[in-house]
Amino acid sequence: MRNASTALSQQDSLTLPLHKRAVVQRGRNDQGQATLTIYLADKEISFDDEAMFAFGESLVSQAQFLASDAVAWGVGYEWETVAPMLEALLDDGVLHRSNDEQSARRVAPSRLMPPPLPQAPKGPARTWTECESLSEDLCGKVLDLGHLELVVPVFRVAHPALDQDGRQIGEANVFPPALRIETATEWRACPHSGTRYQAPEPMNITAMRTMRAHWPQMMQALSVLREAYLSRFPLSQDGWSVADVERLATLVLAVPTYALMRKEHPVRSGDLHPVLSSLFRVTDGLRMSVHQMLFVPGAEANLDPAAIIDSAFIYAYAERNYNFHSAHGVCAGPRLMIEEFLSVLIDGRAPRDTTPVTFDIDVAEALSQVDLAYDYGLLGLQAHFIAFSQWPSMSRAIAQISEQAHGRASTFWSQLVAMGQQVANASYHSSEDRRSAREATYGKLARDCNQGLATAKQTPIPNLWISDIDRARFARLSETLRSELMVRVGQGYEQVHAALLDYVLSTHLQLRTALQVQSKLNVVLGRETPVRAFLAQDMQIHLLIQQRDGGVMPHLIDVLAQWLGLTLTVTASEISLTMTPQFDVTAVMSVQEFVGIPPSKMRAPRA
Repeated sequence: MRNASTALSQQDSLTLPLHKRAVVQRGRNDQGQATLTIYLADKEISFDDEAMFAFGESLVSQAQFLASDAVAWGVGYEWETVAPMLEALLDDGVLHRSNDEQSARRVAPSRLMPPPLPQAPKGPARTWTECESLSEDLCGKVLDLGHLELVVPVFRVAHPALDQDGRQIGEANVFPPALRIETATEWRACPHSGTRYQAPEPMNITAMRTMRAHWPQMMQALSVLREAYLSRFPLSQDGWSVADVERLATLVLAVPTYALMRKEHPVRSGDLHPVLSSLFRVTDGLRMSVHQMLFVPGAEANLDPAAIIDSAFIYAYAERNYNFHSAHGVCAGPRLMIEEFLSVLIDGRAPRDTTPVTFDIDVAEALSQVDLAYDYGLLGLQAHFIAFSQWPSMSRAIAQISEQAHGRASTFWSQLVAMGQQVANASYHSSEDRRSAREATYGKLARDCNQGLATAKQTPIPNLWISDIDRARFARLSETLRSELMVRVGQGYEQVHAALLDYVLSTHLQLRTALQVQSKLNVVLGRETPVRAFLAQDMQIHLLIQQRDGGVMPHLIDVLAQWLGLTLTVTASEISLTMTPQFDVTAVMSVQEFVGIPPSKMRAPRA
């Protein structure tokens, strides 16, 4: 019950601070009932009574109003109906009385803002063409160039390279962050309506100016790239699935990436045309949104890869899920530009500017190589999906083995308990439902890429878990592993054996398939065959190069070698087991001080 001093009067002047940040979307709930939802900063206001939809839509259309005005926002509204809603919004901090100090604060939308990132080195920029030395410098491990796309996703390979304007393709989001160099950039507060409006994070005006200058060529190039996609995936004409859009976005990114990474006549870092770098940046935002739809658990359930979406759905999803925001800033593109980009690429509409466009020579050359670039992109996606299937496989094994740690007080079990906690609390593979769903999605997306590849390049993509493994082939390995675990682990060794065997068998299958794809990708680029075998734990390089504070969760194979004296070698061609001679089994069974990474600091795989 409100007291007299706080009760709302019809003559009260109310303010909706930063009303331009509000996003209003109509939809339906699980029961099929029409809903209206308002997203405003960290607030989410929902209406399920259609009679009140007009109230919600009128509410966010104005910055200031008299409380009595709300009666006129819809048919049949009475003060007794709208007053409790206005009062609730006041209590929740959505509305303010106009004389409140908080509601009086305003921020000039065009003001300069400080850089959102600490100062980086001034260069020179390094790129993945120097893969072996670069990986060793970043994390102390050597990665063959011919294995690059297994570890660095194909859609991130171009990030550190420079364009002709001297700007990195990944801008503030360069992957890995250690490769970002300092570039003169103007940062300003965002004036665009929606979730970005006057957000705490700034927008990159410098990159936006470049994009505006090259927009006509970019839109024409998108039309060309869309048609090239449909020639390989003609069924997409009948409706774009989430998987289609992720593939399409990745293939657009593959055009400049292929130009940079091919062996013959590559475009050198610093020589990439700004049309291509700008096209990469805007399309990468789309790719991240649809990737979230497929894989990232959050406020909304992940979508089935076959779910049909359109440009309006993508924009609405991006707004309500804050996809226009990153840790380092907000998207600088006005809504009209974003909608035009989506309508050209997804809906197949003509660009707004109908003036004939002649591509610059460098842009025309890149578009003339679209077939090879698309082969590279599709094979790169396949390699990524298959290789990254190791993360849910390893997370499953860790979760199963850590269950055997109850009541045990040794270094080995302490390490496994910590790793199990990280899998459960800080990874995208925290439950068996999530792990199996991700494996199924990875497998489907990898197989679907075959539709757009020439028959000679297609790779049979098996079930990426253990159902396709010939277990009889590994019977001796299985028995040796069981015998050694019985001695080293004791109680519960059978469960540990089952979890480990499933993991190494599935990882062997994944690597075997991924290396087949990677080999074909290397042929497209003209690369030499790698000289080193790719080990299961080489996938750890993906985490190590990111150099996150607190360290990286150790690889399961390394933990087994360190604490059990069991060295498993898992490659595309073999699985072998060697035992450390005269290994002190009592050390595994006894109480020791755990000196690994504390669970609160350990970074689990999230890919």
